[in-house]
Amino acid sequence: CNAKISIGKDTLIAENVSIRDAEHKMAKDEKIQLQSVNSEEIKIGKDVWIGANTLILRGSLVKDGVVIGGNSLVNRKSKIEAFCIYAGSPVKLIKERV
Repeated sequence: CNAKISIGKDTLIAENVSIRDAEHKMAKDEKIQLQSVNSEEIKIGKDVWIGANTLILRGSLVKDGVVIGGNSLVNRKSKIEAFCIYAGSPVKLIKERV
């Protein structure tokens, strides 16, 4: 964690999930390992279920009651509404929870 990652109560996170709030800059005139990073807070709500092998990147907002299917990619451009099921790379709405 480089900035901040918050995870709400009763959230389930399966194996091999990666939550990364920073990424290297990639200017071509300097070695990547020597460059600074871009960081942005990640917020994961309450009662969320994140499936195995999912990647959650900087700036992501996962609202309360969301289910993220396995092998998915969540980023800051993902529009995730509360109490819905998402999957894919990048995630797409599958259906609402009932």
